[in-house]
Amino acid sequence: MQSTHDHEGCRDFNRSLASRRSFLKGLGAVTAGGVMATMHGTVFQQTAFAASGSAASVLVILSQRGGADGMSIVVPYGDPDYALARRTIGIPPSQLLQTDGMFGLHPNLAPLVPMWKSGQMAAVHAVGMPAPNRSHFSAIEEVEEADPGS
Repeated sequence: MQSTHDHEGCRDFNRSLASRRSFLKGLGAVTAGGVMATMHGTVFQQTAFAASGSAASVLVILSQRGGADGMSIVVPYGDPDYALARRTIGIPPSQLLQTDGMFGLHPNLAPLVPMWKSGQMAAVHAVGMPAPNRSHFSAIEEVEEADPGS
């Protein structure tokens, strides 16, 4: 049997080069690439426009997840229960930056100290919702929506 392609091989391989499946796979890859390029282009465009806006109107919210919790970043070393609760993972007060008698910044936050001193940066501890719903996932979703009416 004569092959329809320039190279010889098994018939299944030769057929797969021009099959409907290979066409759809290629079309899917091109579509996914286009979607990704569009999404990333929009993100970069929004970032660029935000950089040209007024600095007074920018609010950055850092939502921490995982091991870097608020008590590890802005350490409440002045609370006597802190040392008891974090015997093995607590940051010693002698290593903290910008201490004020109650709170101190983690030693790795040295680059942020100028913003802290100038009042451009602040930490807000123990933030909650007026009507807690006892669902971690629902609460996170509400916070991330940033909807004042929610």
